[in-house]
Amino acid sequence: AKRLFIEGFPESCTDQQLYNIFAPHGHVVSARVVRGHRRESLRFGFVEMASEEGAIRAKQALHRTFLEGCSLIVTFSK
Repeated sequence: AKRLFIEGFPESCTDQQLYNIFAPHGHVVSARVVRGHRRESLRFGFVEMASEEGAIRAKQALHRTFLEGCSLIVTFSK
């Protein structure tokens, strides 16, 4: 699985910030914060890594770490 599901980040987190958080762990294909109909962050999103190895590294490095006081939950996307 190369696609990761991320939840728990702060409402202020942008696609670019999500990308920047995951980039040190491998090549990021895409990073997207899911938004509601009023464009507000729903505080979860998806990051697709170029390789399964990169996804595993990112999950191991970032799961249960903190971003602006919020605990990130990183799991493999179904």
